[in-house]
Parts: sequence; structure tokens; C-alpha cells
Amino acid sequence: MPPAELVEAVPQRIKIGAPDDVEKIVSSAMPGVCLMAAP
Repeated sequence: MPPAELVEAVPQRIKIGAPDDVEKIVSSAMPGVCLMAAP
């Protein structure tokens, strides 16, 4: 996968949050923690 495509796809497919909140984040389609690519 080209790096630019990976940078765009990962934040749309990965959910990050506190372990106690992950189920709520996923089930309610909340975005979780914002991810940004680092150079």
C-alpha cells in the first residue's frame, strides 16, 4: 500500500481510546482519538 494511501486509510479504520470506552466508541460510531501522520 502506498504511504499516502495508508496515511488516509488508517484513521478511518482504527479506533483508539481508553479500554473501558472502546466498546462504546465502536458501537456508537464515534471517532475516538484523532490520529495524524508524523513525518
